[in-house]
Amino acid sequence: GVRERPGDGLFYPRYLDCITKYGSPYTKNSGFATCVQNLPDQCTPNPCDRTGTQACQDLMGNFFC
Repeated sequence: GVRERPGDGLFYPRYLDCITKYGSPYTKNSGFATCVQNLPDQCTPNPCDRTGTQACQDLMGNFFC
């Protein structure tokens, strides 16, 4: 399932900082894309239970196993 990672409340404010610096994601500013890509990956280290998990998908502030 999808869930917030404890102690990971830093993602969203940083994401908003990217919007403040580069504008809305819908403007397709390449600086915005780079800014978001440089945010911590929600799947590193892997938060998923190793048994029965095929992949972790980074969902921008959440993750899905």
